[in-house]
Amino acid sequence: MYSSPYGTSVCGVDGQDIRSARVPDWYVGPCADASSFYDKIEVPANPPWWDGLEHEYPGHVTNFRRLYSMSHAVVFTHGDLMPHNIMVKDGHITGIIDWEAAGWYPEYWEFTTMLKGLRLSMGEDGRLSGRTPWQRLVLSLPSYRYAAEYECEWSLWWYTMESWPQW
Repeated sequence: MYSSPYGTSVCGVDGQDIRSARVPDWYVGPCADASSFYDKIEVPANPPWWDGLEHEYPGHVTNFRRLYSMSHAVVFTHGDLMPHNIMVKDGHITGIIDWEAAGWYPEYWEFTTMLKGLRLSMGEDGRLSGRTPWQRLVLSLPSYRYAAEYECEWSLWWYTMESWPQW
């Protein structure tokens, strides 16, 4: 991992705006640190969207906010490393494309981004298990160790997903 030239700032490649489908309105200005980044990505949360599920909202907010007490380095991240952005020829990776969401994020961001979508299940051993081939591949990587962060982010996704940019 490389240290950020922007210190603790969570920001785009050039130290400026973050562009990602996971942030409100696709763009968020640079954030001084992870806490201010979490504040900004939580902005679109709105319990009325969850007609009939409002009782679940407070628990998800509390769960997401556990991230504030976790310490993570800010590292360079692709920001959207998914199968459609990985070029493969003859079984070998030949390129990574679509770098528009790249930037300086908390170290777990790439992993949780790769796992968004279908809810993972937690085994009795505390390990996550994937439902899709992609999720199973990501979880098999030796460096995957962000189950707690995934759980926090799942809560964030749950109560902000109605605000995500539509494709």
